[in-house]
Amino acid sequence: MRHLYRLVFAGSLFLIYACSDVVSPADRALDGPWSTGHTLSGVVMVLTLTWSRDRVTGTGSVNAVPSPAHCGTAVIERLATATLTATRRSSTEIRGTIAIEGGIEMTYQGSLTSGNHIDGVLLAGDGSQCAMTLFQGLVP
Repeated sequence: MRHLYRLVFAGSLFLIYACSDVVSPADRALDGPWSTGHTLSGVVMVLTLTWSRDRVTGTGSVNAVPSPAHCGTAVIERLATATLTATRRSSTEIRGTIAIEGGIEMTYQGSLTSGNHIDGVLLAGDGSQCAMTLFQGLVP
């Protein structure tokens, strides 16, 4: 009987340790720079993202090329810092907020496709959508 308790205890510790790892090797491979390249809206973004099982976070910069760039009521006129805070509703679905220096906040939602890009959109406060696909790596 004592042996059974030890076995159950050891199994419980193993499960606790295994479940505490929130970053799988597949998620870790997504860490690093992500960028848009040139977009139709004129908003260019480069973010360094960190991925976990249920979150994506990162910081970087956003710029208007040419200036000013518009996404609905949001106007980006110059190079500014940007921060993404998002949840992963599934292994591919991302939804969160991009905060841009100067008080601009927009919703970001997208789908991770083929492991190397996020097919996404920015949603401005007025409901306007701007395509904002992010590619893994630095896109010229």
